[in-house]
Amino acid sequence: MIWLGLTKFMTRESCIIMGAVGFGDGIAPLVGQRFGKHRFRFPFGGVKSFEGSLSVGLGSIFGMWLFLNGLSLPLLNVEQSLKYAFISAILEACSPQAFDNLVIPLGICYIYGSL
Repeated sequence: MIWLGLTKFMTRESCIIMGAVGFGDGIAPLVGQRFGKHRFRFPFGGVKSFEGSLSVGLGSIFGMWLFLNGLSLPLLNVEQSLKYAFISAILEACSPQAFDNLVIPLGICYIYGSL
């Protein structure tokens, strides 16, 4: 996060990343452990639940909106919000257990330039 603060300070990209990691990835284990009934596993990731992955997407949308609105930056449209929420959920599901806080920001940073 030091890299994010030094290189992307108060940008749309940083708000997208912080929303995905702070809210989306932060709420996933809580929802997944409490309500997760439908389990799946990606090749490099651990066992995840569909409900936890859905909460990553929804939490990311809320976090992106909160950070963008809080910094008075232009909000994302619905299509962009859904794209980044889907991407963050896939990245979180595919990443190994301890590396999701590294994979999500790097993946979104890479994809941000191409979307």
